[in-house]
Amino acid sequence: MQCMLQIILSCGAKCFVPSPRLSHSFKSINMLLDLERYKSVLCLHGDLPLTWLKSSTLPIIATDGAANDLIAAGIYPAMIIGDCDSIHPDLLKTYPHRRIQDQNSTDFEKALQYLAETNQLPTIITGINGGFLDQIIANIGIFARTDALYYSDTLLGWAMNEGSHSFTFPQDTKISLFGCPQALITSEGLRWELKQSHLIFGTFCSSSNRVQTAPLRITVHKGKVLAFAYCNPVIDAGSIHY
Repeated sequence: MQCMLQIILSCGAKCFVPSPRLSHSFKSINMLLDLERYKSVLCLHGDLPLTWLKSSTLPIIATDGAANDLIAAGIYPAMIIGDCDSIHPDLLKTYPHRRIQDQNSTDFEKALQYLAETNQLPTIITGINGGFLDQIIANIGIFARTDALYYSDTLLGWAMNEGSHSFTFPQDTKISLFGCPQALITSEGLRWELKQSHLIFGTFCSSSNRVQTAPLRITVHKGKVLAFAYCNPVIDAGSIHY
């Protein structure tokens, strides 16, 4: 998979800069990301970007449910974390693992704790989506507490704390913003602008918005925002190409 995104941190602002070669798509992660900022990849038991994972040079940590799919695809995690109730028993004889019998935390939380203890944060998280809906919602709740980036073949996700954030995405990129659990924000560069808007999870969000101009600026006056941007063109009623 080609490299296509950079994340540049400067003066507390986060800036996404796509490659000049890209017109609308930034599907490949490496050019969209400054990989030096991230120390690992964490794979959950969901839909995994296997092509990108095969090309990644970052250490891959897997929850035990994800390990089966990774190893079957020829991707070998540096460590497998969890209560090991989902992994094929034979794999535990071959691959490094840490069994944590704690029913008060999820395998996702166990893996994040391991990454913290071994100085492998921040991380890129894959596999949040896929599987049961309640598990997806739980995964998103945990992800929102981190300084991680979420990556799939179709979607990028990240959290924004209070401050000014600047992004350069291709025009018409589909993007959604959610309060986590609530936030007061102002935007500059969206088709449907947000002016001192209160995002409250379960009450009001900005879903299926579109990037109108670059750079897109998001100011979080108060609270925390969870953002998701599509990696490929989405042609629907909100698109300028519809």
